[in-house]
Amino acid sequence: MGTEVISGEGSLSVLSRWEGEGLLLVSTQGDGKVQKAVQAARWGKICRLEVFGEPALSRVMEGVQLLKQEDCTVVVGLGDGRILDCAKAIRGFSQKAAALITIPTAPGCGREVTAEARLLHRGQYHRFAHESLQPTATVLDSTLLGDLPRGSRGEGGFCLLAQALESFSHREAGELCRLFAREGFSACWGALPGFWGGRAGMEGRVQMASVLAGFARSCTGGGLCQALAEAVGAAVHRDPEPLTGIFLPGVIRCNLHAAQRQYAQLARAAGMGGSSDSISGENLLKGVIRLRRELGLPQSLAQAGISPGTVWSSSREILGQVLSAPGCRTNPVAVDDYLLRRLLEEVTGRK
Repeated sequence: MGTEVISGEGSLSVLSRWEGEGLLLVSTQGDGKVQKAVQAARWGKICRLEVFGEPALSRVMEGVQLLKQEDCTVVVGLGDGRILDCAKAIRGFSQKAAALITIPTAPGCGREVTAEARLLHRGQYHRFAHESLQPTATVLDSTLLGDLPRGSRGEGGFCLLAQALESFSHREAGELCRLFAREGFSACWGALPGFWGGRAGMEGRVQMASVLAGFARSCTGGGLCQALAEAVGAAVHRDPEPLTGIFLPGVIRCNLHAAQRQYAQLARAAGMGGSSDSISGENLLKGVIRLRRELGLPQSLAQAGISPGTVWSSSREILGQVLSAPGCRTNPVAVDDYLLRRLLEEVTGRK
C-alpha cells in the first residue's frame, strides 16, 4: 500500500537503518516517549520541531525551512494523528527526498499510513492529499500506548470505528477497500473495551486495526461523520476527533435504510448479527450507542463542554463546510441542508 508496517517487540530498532543520518523529529513538548525513540538509532544530528495542539500551516512551513536549512534526510513524526499529519506535510511541502517515518502514540484513523494531512489555517481545516505525503514506514510499538488515559483511548478507538464504518459503506468502495474496512472495524470492536480498561495485549490489536482502517481510508477518503466533527471542531476551536463519537450514531441512523446491507455485514463481522439485514443493522446502531456509554464518552456536544448556542450561531459556516467536504458526495444517502440540521439538532438537544 506504499508504507512499510513494522510491528512487534523491538520494532523501534528499525530506526537503525538510518544510522548516521540527520533527523528532523516532530513531536510534542516534553514527550517522555521521545527519548526512547531517539535512543533506538545513532543519528548523525537531531533537529526537533515541537507542535502544540492542531497542526497549523504556519508551523508546517517552519518545519519545511528547518528541514532544508539543517539538511536532514529523515523526518520522524512521533505522537498522535495531529503530529503525524504535521510531519507528513513537512516532508511533502519541502519537495525533498527524505525518508518519512511515523510512530503513533495514540489510536486514530489510520493517519500513520495515509498519503494525506489535515491542517488548520485561518480557523478552517484543509485536507492535502499527495503521494509525497505517503510515509516510508510506520513503526507500531505497543508500549508507547501504555500510559494513555482512558478518555484518549475511548475517543481514539471511536474515531477508528467511524473511519472503518464510513469506508465500508462508501458508495464507491471496492472489494479490497471493504475487506480492509471490515477487518479494521471488527478488530477494533473486539479490542476496544479491553484497551480502554487497560488489559494487556490490546494495544497492538488496536494499532493494527488502525492500520487496516488507514488502508481503507486511502481508497475512499473521509466521510460525513468526520466532516461534521471537523466543521464543528473548527467553529468552537476544539480537536475534532473526540467529537466523532457524538455524531456517529446519528450518521448511522440517517444511512440505515440505504446502507442496510453494508451495516449488516459489519454487524455480523463484529458478532452482532441478527436473523435479517434490518435486524443486524439495528443491532449495529444499538451496539455503537451502548459501547459509547460504557466507555464514558459524551453523547452530546453539551456533555463535551460545547455550548449548543455557540454551534448554532456558527451553523451557516458549519453547514457550508460540511456540504463542501468530499465525503458528503459519497455518503450512502444524499446530504443536504435539512439532513445536516437534523443531525445538529440531535447532538445539541434542539428541536
